[in-house]
Amino acid sequence: MLTVYRRHTEAKCSSTDSQHCTDKRRPCPIWARGTTEAGTYVRQPLKTRDWAKAQDRARDLEATGRIPTPAPANVQRVTIEMLKDHVIRNKQTENLAYGTIKKYKTIFRELVEFAKIKGIRYVDELDLVTLQDFRNTWKVQSLAKSIKQGNLQSILKFALTQKWITENPATSLGKIKVHRTQQLPFTDDEMSRIFESRAG
Repeated sequence: MLTVYRRHTEAKCSSTDSQHCTDKRRPCPIWARGTTEAGTYVRQPLKTRDWAKAQDRARDLEATGRIPTPAPANVQRVTIEMLKDHVIRNKQTENLAYGTIKKYKTIFRELVEFAKIKGIRYVDELDLVTLQDFRNTWKVQSLAKSIKQGNLQSILKFALTQKWITENPATSLGKIKVHRTQQLPFTDDEMSRIFESRAG
């Protein structure tokens, strides 16, 4: 349960009330503290001085552990589903290999499912923490994971180019160390037959 309160600035406000402020023209900032539904303790600003908006943001914070970031006025808000359609169509126009396009479709399918669980709909809600959580769901080898991360970065770079987001948080994802294992040109059975033929 989160508690919403004004964090009064003593130099500008003498109020001790958790909601009202003596400075009516520019009220003190509003914060929230308490435990989210996931059991995480938070104490952070709600980035608004309007009490009604603060309560809405506190409910989002309590339910999801994050506050949805509103897009700037000059940025078109695009859903993840819309981004998927644009990216796939663009990759097909570039005549990329079927296998490459299939990888993009796969990561979008997983991202859409993950976003639904997190209560996320818009591309501008995909911050660094959310992308890190999404990456943690990938149950693949290091090389495949590295390729997948590159595709994710490419997807959000496309959104940035279209000015649907103001920055690409995927570029801040840590580099994945790839463990390359030596691949023998033949299977064990094939090698056995080769040795047997040489022995004969």
